[in-house]
Amino acid sequence: MNHTDIGSGLSIYFYEIDEKYCLVTGGGDTQTSPLYIRLVLKPYDPEFSDDKTYIEIRTGNVKDFINSQNK
Repeated sequence: MNHTDIGSGLSIYFYEIDEKYCLVTGGGDTQTSPLYIRLVLKPYDPEFSDDKTYIEIRTGNVKDFINSQNK
């Protein structure tokens, strides 16, 4: 899967999903499990930041997150 490395000191990868969402993974290196895997609601500004509205997909309910964004 194509991704963009947006990390600075960490392995942080940005995966484009569609015009509204992206997936961002972050961790120490590519040989260990990611520290986080986030489904991120893309901001409307051109400066991407993965600390916007998101859900950790391993612990959160992705369906509820998406439904809450569509209200």
